[in-house]
Order: sequence, then structure tokens, then C-alpha cells
Amino acid sequence: MELTMPWLRNGTVAVTQNSTTVTGTGTTFTSSRIGDAFNGPDGRRYEVFNIINETVLAIIPPYAGATVSGAAYFIEPVQGYPKALTDVFNTVNQRWGTTLAALGTTGNYDTLPVNKGGTGGANQADARTGLGLGSVSVENTVPVAKGGTGRTDGRAVFSEVGVQQAAALYSVQGMYAGWNASTLGEGHFIVNKGGGIGGFNWRSVNANNSASGPSMSYSYEGLLTVPSLSVTASPIAIASGGTGGNSPATARQGLQLSNSATMPAVGTVGQASGIPTGAIIERGSNTNGEYTRYADGTQICTFKTRTVKTLGNSTGTLFFSSAEPARTFPMPFSTAPAVSITAALESGEGWFAGTGLVLSATQWTAGYVFTQISRTAQQVAVEYVAVGRWF
Repeated sequence: MELTMPWLRNGTVAVTQNSTTVTGTGTTFTSSRIGDAFNGPDGRRYEVFNIINETVLAIIPPYAGATVSGAAYFIEPVQGYPKALTDVFNTVNQRWGTTLAALGTTGNYDTLPVNKGGTGGANQADARTGLGLGSVSVENTVPVAKGGTGRTDGRAVFSEVGVQQAAALYSVQGMYAGWNASTLGEGHFIVNKGGGIGGFNWRSVNANNSASGPSMSYSYEGLLTVPSLSVTASPIAIASGGTGGNSPATARQGLQLSNSATMPAVGTVGQASGIPTGAIIERGSNTNGEYTRYADGTQICTFKTRTVKTLGNSTGTLFFSSAEPARTFPMPFSTAPAVSITAALESGEGWFAGTGLVLSATQWTAGYVFTQISRTAQQVAVEYVAVGRWF
């Protein structure tokens, strides 16, 4: 910055006797400094103690000469070079003082060393050496031989960067990916598990990694765990662990399962055109006895009765009591079933004899309980069984 002390004299001034105000016309008072010397039209020197603007300033002592306007004047910069130099230094200090202080002793070096924040070199090669940079730092595309991919298109081709040598390369814990070009051209992903559990894990996360999707894993032992599987091609064959079907019906067919695979074991049986549609077994009872129905159409009905009777009526050498009525099956059959009716006495022998053929699908036949001698107040038990079909 050049240091000069020009005397200011442009324009004219108007002054009033005993006044401290100087009014200028065409003046540039702000170019002066407080403390400069104002040489008035009266030839006297006054001190500038306030600069209002370009055309108004104040002096001390008050103007002593006669009142005048349009008069010549000049302002003498009596502050001198030391003041200007001080101003310049203060400006530099305000702008750059903190920055220059932060440089410390670094300004003492022609070539700033690394331990002072520099490179230690005066040219690119020496700078790289000083910073410990190898030759890879000057590569626009880092080749595979120097640890790069050799590409600029965002791809890494495993035939260029991957494993192509013996399995000894996998002897350090870590993950390896490569392409076995020397044999079948296979892609390889290899994990050396070291002391860990090994295996692989795949998952997706959202944009800011605050949530994760389902995870798929493949263990060291060979167990593949997939949360869900969607097969877009042919159904997985039975030989590969699948069902061979792409629907529940075709899957059961592939596994040679009958429709009983989907039927409840116990419940209400049913059928449509001879095809079972309900449960496998239905069991129930009512006042006529108990019954069991099976999905294949088999039905079994039973009934038990125990009464006290006197068997005193004779027919030939046998004795009997009143007839046992024709009893209704607890559930009807589709056709007359096979029946078995047996009798037992509290003491002695007893047997049942029906009064006719079993031709009904809804009831057992009537009959009598016989014994060889006359008996009084005997408990007589009769048990009925019928086996047939309900459809």
C-alpha cells in the first residue's frame, strides 16, 4: 500500500466568525483525518476535530477571521507518515493477524516439511515421496496389479480381480470372490470362517438403513434358510424335496395323498356321490344307543339293556319271560345291517332268539330271552350290535 500525504484544497468553503462549522462546496472532507490542520481564508491554522461529511466539518478553536464564502482553503495532513503506516498495519492485522499467527514457525521454511503440515517436497514427485504415496497415486485407473479393478465403468470383473489359483489362497479368515477361469469358468464365493460360525447372509435395507428386510442365510453346515420361496418356473419336483405340484390339490396328488389328508380325524362325516367330504370318524349317542360312522361308509350301532324279569313261561323244556321289543337303531343304515343280539342272566344260562329275519335298516328285530329252568327276579342283560353302511 503506497503512503502519501496530499494536501486537500478542492472546492471552496464558507466560514463564519466565532463559529466552529466549516461548510464546503465541491469539497471531499472525508479524505482528511481528525487532527489534520485546516488553513482558513484568514491565513490562520485550525485543528480539524470532527468530519461530518464531504461538505461539513468542525474546527477548533472557532474561526477568528471575518465571515466569508466561496473562499480558498487547504487541509494539511499533519498526522504524517507514521500515522499512515500505523493505519496500514492495523488494517493488515485485522484482516490477516489470526491467520498469520496460526502459521507459527512454518514461515521459516523454503519447503514446508510434513511435520509442519507440508509435503516436504518442492515438486510433485518429492511431495508424493514425503507423504509416503506410492506409484498408485498417479494412476488415473488403478490396475489390478496395484490393488484396483482396472476399470472406470463401475464394474469389477472377477476374471480380472478374483481368485484363479489354488485353494491355499483361502487360508486367511475372510471372504473371497472370484472366477475359476482355469477350469469350468465358475463363479466362487468363499468364506474362511476362522474361529467363527461361518456361512453367508443376504438381506436388503431401506434408504437410510433404519429397517431391514427378511434375511436369507446359508450355514457352514449347508443349511439354507429362506423366509419365503416363490417358484416362477415348474413346481419343485419330489426328487428335489418338493411336492411336484403348484396347488394344494396337485401337491397332494404328487405326494400320493388321498383326500383324507385334508379331513379332520373326528367330527361329522359326510359324502357327495360316494366321495367322503367330512371327518374320518363320527361318534355319537342318543336314547336308542351309541353309534360310530366312518368316512368309508361303515357304521356300527350298539345298545345295552338290563332289566329284572321272571322267566316262568314254558315252551317245551325252556322258560322265558315277556318279549324284547324291536328296538330302533341310534342311526339308520342305508340297507339292513348284520346284527348280533346276545343275552345273559344274573345266574344260569340264557340266550336270545329273534322272532324273524333282520330286514329293516332302522331297527333290530324283536325276540325272547330263554333259560333251561324257571327263574324268578333275575337280572336279564341284552346287548345289541349292528354293523352295516350309512351310505
